[in-house]
Amino acid sequence: MRFLFIAFCLLFGSMNVSAETLSSQPINLNQATVPQLMTLKGVGKKRAQAIFDYRQAHGNFHEVKDLLSVQGMNQKLLDKIEKNNEGRLIVKN
Repeated sequence: MRFLFIAFCLLFGSMNVSAETLSSQPINLNQATVPQLMTLKGVGKKRAQAIFDYRQAHGNFHEVKDLLSVQGMNQKLLDKIEKNNEGRLIVKN
């Protein structure tokens, strides 16, 4: 995770984008890359990859609740992710 943070800083450093800014941007579950998904609190590399892979295999999500279909996701975990990322999870086509 530290490597990812450093990579983001190096990549976006000249654009004055802070880690706080990255961690407050809305994440569209239908367009997010694995690194973007990893900016969500409670979503690491494996979970981000699982979300990305599920979307590639099954098509776009229709609502945030559809994340429950991703392997390893359950209601308790989804509730925690939503709570820790209030307002950041969005679904747009």
